[in-house]
Amino acid sequence: MQHTELFEIIGFDFGHGETALARTTSAAEGVEPEMLEIFGRKNHITALAVAKREQRTLIGEQAVNAADVEELHIGFKPTRQRLASPEYQDLIRRFIRTYLNLLHESKQLQNHIPPLFVVGAPSGWGSQERDVYVRLLQDSGMQRVTVEKESRAAFLHIKESKAFDIRADHLMKRVLIIDIGSSTTDFTLVTHLEAQALEDFGQDVGAGLIDQAIFDRTLERLASVQPEERQRLETIFAENAHIQRRCLILCRKGKEEYFSNAGLYRSEDERVACSLKLRTVRPPIEFEPYIYHEEMEQVLNRPLEELARRSWKQAFFAALQEAKHKMGTRQPDLVILTGGASRMGFVHTLCQEVFCDAEEIVRGTEPEFTIAKGLARIGRIDFLANELKTTIHALGNSDELRHLLDKEIPALIEGLAEPFADELLTFAIRPTLLAWREGEINTLNDLLPEIEQRKHTHLSQIRSESAQQTLDEWFKHHVLPELTDITDPICRRFDIPRSALDLRNKEIAHGVSSLDHTAIDLNRILRGTEITGLISVIAGIVVGLLSGGAGIALLELPLVGQIVAGVIGAILAAGGASAAKEEAKKRELPILLRKRVLSDAKLQKILAQEKISLLQTIKDQMAHNSAWTGNLKKDILQELQRVLNEQVEKAVMWIK
Repeated sequence: MQHTELFEIIGFDFGHGETALARTTSAAEGVEPEMLEIFGRKNHITALAVAKREQRTLIGEQAVNAADVEELHIGFKPTRQRLASPEYQDLIRRFIRTYLNLLHESKQLQNHIPPLFVVGAPSGWGSQERDVYVRLLQDSGMQRVTVEKESRAAFLHIKESKAFDIRADHLMKRVLIIDIGSSTTDFTLVTHLEAQALEDFGQDVGAGLIDQAIFDRTLERLASVQPEERQRLETIFAENAHIQRRCLILCRKGKEEYFSNAGLYRSEDERVACSLKLRTVRPPIEFEPYIYHEEMEQVLNRPLEELARRSWKQAFFAALQEAKHKMGTRQPDLVILTGGASRMGFVHTLCQEVFCDAEEIVRGTEPEFTIAKGLARIGRIDFLANELKTTIHALGNSDELRHLLDKEIPALIEGLAEPFADELLTFAIRPTLLAWREGEINTLNDLLPEIEQRKHTHLSQIRSESAQQTLDEWFKHHVLPELTDITDPICRRFDIPRSALDLRNKEIAHGVSSLDHTAIDLNRILRGTEITGLISVIAGIVVGLLSGGAGIALLELPLVGQIVAGVIGAILAAGGASAAKEEAKKRELPILLRKRVLSDAKLQKILAQEKISLLQTIKDQMAHNSAWTGNLKKDILQELQRVLNEQVEKAVMWIK
């Protein structure tokens, strides 16, 4: 697929506990976004520190492991409350700027074309929070940046990634995404590909609380076996907040190691190997969490003040139940677990207990990268969607489409002329001739005023329906085949089905106002040779009958008719056929004669000949009215643009 612009797209998952970046490009097709690495790692602790000697900003593992730092900050993911805080804004700017500098130094970001950053935000944020966040990100060095819902990113990556072994038809049902992060657990219900966040319930049940509980248990254990060591550590933490944060991160790492291989750590003698030697204090002291099965159960079932004296397991189970209650009758067919904390085995067990009717509960192979990769996918998909819209908009304004209409307009005029002629014959001329035949109109000279009157009375309701039908048929058979030759390559370019831009069932005639303001001058037609010639033809038939051409006997006529026939015959003999026809037009002819003159067969033949004449006149008038044909093409073009724009919104769904 060729695109007008080639650039990198970076999905930026700014997490409370960890931050991860994934990269794709605007031209990538069917390729999994790749994770960007610094210091040999794909995800990094959301941490920032300043080295004392060099006064250099450190992030991630460097910030945590550096021994000689002035400050250490962790867990400063932007929240609704923190967005307005100058302190947190400064931390975010410094963190992002340092992260970007490291990526540029490692040549993982291009310098000549600014990448598009797609940064995640909670589903509950409104446009105001997102706008503030975008400005903060731009001020942090992201020249091109957009903020998208993390729930959309999660679902999109799940839908597109091969890391989730999920049948496509399951994704079209009700899908519950549970994203377990360090600070919160977020629930998103997706129904027929439409996402809805389940918000405003329960406590913030984030896995970071488990880290804190491990930290607290470690100090409690020291209080029982080495109380003086406990007292000393508390003094150190009070005087050096950054050391306490390093110990808290150590608890997080120990937790992650435990849940990645829980079967290995069954007893105190088989506990997770994790400890931190604090060498910057004198004498050095060691902080060592004890993490193994029994201890972890104590941690997970420990009442926590942050969770209203409920344990983490209790609070998480309650959150699951509340989500189930919120969904009511919309219970999920599929439950998908994302976020690094979803690796904790008991999470899957609790989900099975609450959502026991779900057909499947799954977790990807790298749940900690789901959001970052999904954000990168959003950037590319939104770019493609916008490019598709731009392409269709350009098509609607293209010379190619205008030339197509110019070429096919004569066929439309040909098609429009016939219903106009039919309507004039059906609603004005034929009923007038029948009325004359039945004696309701006195003379042939009275036909023209009657036709004009019927034109004014009936033709206002004529035209629209048959003309609209003609235009739609013309579009289907003359324009659409060539238009499809233009749209099919667009569908192939964006890898969407041909039906996505199918206009076969689209009606455009209702919006073509030029059909209601025809180029036909009916008065000119009625007073022209078409109608006067028709009357002369009928008068000629009258004269022919009376002269014996049809074998009519004068005795068959009433006395008045015999007198009229005699007068016309005398004029014919004295002044010729032309004078006789003019006399016939002025006379009230007998009904018997009229019915002979306009028998059904003759009437049908006269109207057929009249239609040929009318058609040519109408086509000539339409074709030579440049103002009307210009408005007609303009109206049709506008309607085509409208239906194309409507269709492209549906076509975008194939991309998204």
